[in-house]
Amino acid sequence: MMTRFQKILVVTSLIIFVGLLGFGAYYLYHHKSVLSNINSNLPGTLFGPKSAQKATELSADKIIYWTNYYREQNGLKDLTKNDLLTAAAQKKVDDMFLKQYFEHVSPTGVAPSDLVKSVGYKYQVTGENLALGDFKDEKDLVDAWMNSPGHRANILNKDYTEIGVASELNKYQDWGTTWMSVQEFGKPASNCSSPDTSLESDINSKNAEYDSLIKQINDLNSQANSDIQKGNDIYQSTHDSSQAQPYWDKGNQERAQAQELETQANNLQSEIKTETDNYNAQVSNYNACIKQ
Repeated sequence: MMTRFQKILVVTSLIIFVGLLGFGAYYLYHHKSVLSNINSNLPGTLFGPKSAQKATELSADKIIYWTNYYREQNGLKDLTKNDLLTAAAQKKVDDMFLKQYFEHVSPTGVAPSDLVKSVGYKYQVTGENLALGDFKDEKDLVDAWMNSPGHRANILNKDYTEIGVASELNKYQDWGTTWMSVQEFGKPASNCSSPDTSLESDINSKNAEYDSLIKQINDLNSQANSDIQKGNDIYQSTHDSSQAQPYWDKGNQERAQAQELETQANNLQSEIKTETDNYNAQVSNYNACIKQ
C-alpha cells in the first residue's frame, strides 16, 4: 500500500506530465503554423525528368507566356515582365550552379526575399519557383510547375503582378548537364503616401503626457480631500478655526492646482483627438490606395 505522501507525489507527477504534453502540443502547433506562413510562397524545389531528350533552349519570354496562359485560364491578370526580377532570377540560377545547390535558401543564408532586395526590387509580396531537370520545352516546364500544388499556387497567386524568369543549361552534381529554371514573382511596393510616423509619435507622446496629468490631478484631489478633512477633524475637536485653517487653506490650494491641471488635460485631450482623427484618416487613405 502507498502512503498518503506517495499518492500525492504520483498525482502531482501526473499533473505535471499532462501539463507538459499540453504545452508541447501547443508549441508544436503554434510553431508549425508560423513556419507554414513563412514558407507559404516558397513551395520547395521541383525535380523534373532526367532524359537525353531535353530542350536546347528554354526561353524566358515563352515561360512567361505559358505562365500567363494558365493565369488567364483561371481568370487572373497577366504578369508583367520586370527587369529587376529577371536579374534576381538570373542571379539565383548562376549562384545555384556555382555553389552546386538547389534550394530556395542559399548555403550562405540568402533567401528569395533577400535576393530580390539585393537587385533593388522593393515589394509588397514576393515568391519563388524553382525547377531542375531535362524539360523538353517551355510548356513542359510550366506544366510541371502547374502539376505541383505549391508551385501552381505561386503561378495562380492573385497578389502577384510582376515576374522575372531565368533558365540555364549547365552541369549539376550527378545529373550531368541539365536545366535549372527560376521564377521570381512580386508585387512592387506602392507609391501610396504612408501615414505620418512623426504624427503617430506625437500622439503617443501626448497620450503619455495626458496620463501623467490625470495622475497628478487625482493625487492632488486626494491630498486636498485629506487635508480639508484633517482641518474639519481639528475644528470638531477644538472648535478653534485658527488651528484648522492652515489645513483648509492647503486643501483649497491643492484643489485649485488640480483644476488648473484639468484645464491643461482637457486642452491636451482635444489636441490628441484632432491629431488622432488626422492620423486615422491617413491610415484609411493608405489602405485604400494599396488595394487599388
